[in-house]
Amino acid sequence: MKQEIITYLAGPRNFIQGVELYEKYGINRMLKKSFRRQGETETMKAILLEELRKLAGLSEREFKTIRRNSKQPTVAKMESARDETSKTPVKYSDDLLLELAESFGVSVEELVSSDFRDKVLSMDENADRVEELEEELEQAEKRYKAAPETVTKMIRFREKFTFLNSPDCPDILKVLVSDMFTAYGKYKEAFARLEATPDDVSSLSTAQEAQAVVENFIANRDMWDELEYYRENGKILGKC
Repeated sequence: MKQEIITYLAGPRNFIQGVELYEKYGINRMLKKSFRRQGETETMKAILLEELRKLAGLSEREFKTIRRNSKQPTVAKMESARDETSKTPVKYSDDLLLELAESFGVSVEELVSSDFRDKVLSMDENADRVEELEEELEQAEKRYKAAPETVTKMIRFREKFTFLNSPDCPDILKVLVSDMFTAYGKYKEAFARLEATPDDVSSLSTAQEAQAVVENFIANRDMWDELEYYRENGKILGKC
């Protein structure tokens, strides 16, 4: 992944190719939709390049000093890249569940419950397509139960902050979501390292790990507060 991103960053940085690269390796579904929906603007391209930089684990200095080649990759190389992409396992998508739940006007958790399925199948207006609906709802339940925890958490997150799907949502909040997940990931990693440190060990490194735990936890909560405030008030709090 890192080498593929660096190769892209060292080239002409075509926006569409960059979006395809982020869709392959990125995890923020809100940003993926924004890149496709809003298209190439100075703001969106800057966000895209920043996200790719972080995915590749490049420092800002390393990113700025990448040697650029303005030539487009050869057809052979592009075909090879497509072949490699086709070998990549398909990531689990939560979009189908969210769209189906929205069509019924319920949450995903309610959609996959047996009570809701019984209710839908017993409605008179659904009498002529009971089998179709039953199969659809059963498949949704299986898909939800088979989903990894990261996906179910993302589903609950997207249902809580539905404004992130709106075209009127400020771009800065979509970037904030990415940074929030990054902070949470760093918090968990530092916490795990700290937890694995023997109790009788006291050093600068353990103090730094403890600092990373606290700082990333606070950053994550501050960004969460920003999203909560916007959800409740429709405007940016601006403290984080």
